[in-house]
Amino acid sequence: MDSATEITRLEATIEDQSRGVDELHDQLDELILASRKLSEENQSFGNVLAIVHGDGGHYITEHGHRKASKDAIKIINTMRMELEDKPKFVEPTEPALLEYYGRLETKIDRIIRLLAG
Repeated sequence: MDSATEITRLEATIEDQSRGVDELHDQLDELILASRKLSEENQSFGNVLAIVHGDGGHYITEHGHRKASKDAIKIINTMRMELEDKPKFVEPTEPALLEYYGRLETKIDRIIRLLAG
C-alpha cells in the first residue's frame, strides 16, 4: 500500500471515529438532561414524603425511599378512612337545611329550658 492510500485510509478512520465521538457527546448530553430531570423529580417526591411524614425528610434518610413511600401510603389511607368515618359539616344554605337547623335549635332551646327548671 502506498503512502497516499494509507493517508486516505487513516483520514477516513479518523473521520469515522470523530463522528462516533460526536454521537457519544450527544448521548452524554441527553443523559445529563435526563439525570437532572430525575433529580428534580426525586426532590419533589422527597418533599411530598417529608410532608406526609411531617419530619423534613428525616424518615427518608433513616429508612430509604421505598419504606418511606410504603409507609406514606399507609398514612394517607388511614387519614382517608378517618375522614370518611367522620360526619362532614355542610353549610346550611339550602332552604330545607335552614329549616332543619331552625327546628333543631328550637328543640335544643326547649331541652335547655326544661333542664333549667
